[in-house]
Amino acid sequence: MTLLQSGLAKSLAVAYSLDDSLRYNSGDSPALYKDVGADPDNGLIMTLSFWTKRGQLGSYVRIGGCKKAGTTTNLEFGFMDSNLFEFYFWDDTDTAYGVNTDAVLRDCSAWYHFTIIFNAADSTAADRIQIWVNGVRQDTTARNSGYPPTDKVTGYTTRDFIRGAGTSIANPATPSFQYPFDGYLSDFACIDGTVYAASDFGELDSTTNQWIAKDISDLTFGQNGFYLKFEDSANLGNDSSGNNYDFTTVNLVATDQMIDTPTNNFCTWNPLWGRTGKMPVLTEGNLIGASSDAAQTPISATFAGIQSGKWYWEIEIKAKGGSDCKIGLLNSSGEMSDVNQSNHYYR
Repeated sequence: MTLLQSGLAKSLAVAYSLDDSLRYNSGDSPALYKDVGADPDNGLIMTLSFWTKRGQLGSYVRIGGCKKAGTTTNLEFGFMDSNLFEFYFWDDTDTAYGVNTDAVLRDCSAWYHFTIIFNAADSTAADRIQIWVNGVRQDTTARNSGYPPTDKVTGYTTRDFIRGAGTSIANPATPSFQYPFDGYLSDFACIDGTVYAASDFGELDSTTNQWIAKDISDLTFGQNGFYLKFEDSANLGNDSSGNNYDFTTVNLVATDQMIDTPTNNFCTWNPLWGRTGKMPVLTEGNLIGASSDAAQTPISATFAGIQSGKWYWEIEIKAKGGSDCKIGLLNSSGEMSDVNQSNHYYR
């Protein structure tokens, strides 16, 4: 079954509008990558900002990473199989530094905004790697050798590194990739040499208290910064920072440009709610669900809790086996262990 991206589901708070996102289907091994061809403004300082809506859960998937041929220095940041978020890197002595969030982040119905501050020069060790989600600094646990010394760089803005967006780098010489992201990315920015606060990228709406996007086009991106808006379906890796660091696309096509964004959030299939042990396999940003199981394999969509108003959705049945197919409203209470339990759905 396919959920079609055609109905509007606008976020309640809309000030600055983000119009496009890029869908990553991990089964296609998608990637964006670009080599860094100049010395950074300051390799010890970097700010990352991006919006993401998750697809696949429970696997290692990367929002970004980098690596340089002939060295052990490399960076990875993204989600762990435990659905925590991590940021860590290895230096040129193969020593690893980094943190992971204490909070689990697995809401596939929501757009998360991340601000990651890397500032090796900070005099407070615990402030050298900061992860902010929707404007709130996250409690983190130090990984491996903990917080980096004041002279360490991640490589993401450093000359001769290959860096990825929606993937990490396995072999920079080829290049080849690993841990492809699954879900959606929007408004992905890398700032070279400047620490920006989360409030430079987003703000709380005074009416709804919802974290919403700001226009960041006037920020200083630095020598090796980039800004991926995904607004050109013919050039999905176009850099809008003014640096012209256009990324090369791998296994991404024009139809992966989506209008599901933080300011126009769409319904998808929900991998957290279905029949125990009989969940369909979800792909294409949780828009397609498929199963070869002979038993009933129900699944719910996101946007639970609708109790009033007028709502519109489209579902396309690609193919089906068996005698019937049911589409309708369900009661969100309890676990769907038995498809015929009357408290779970309405026929």
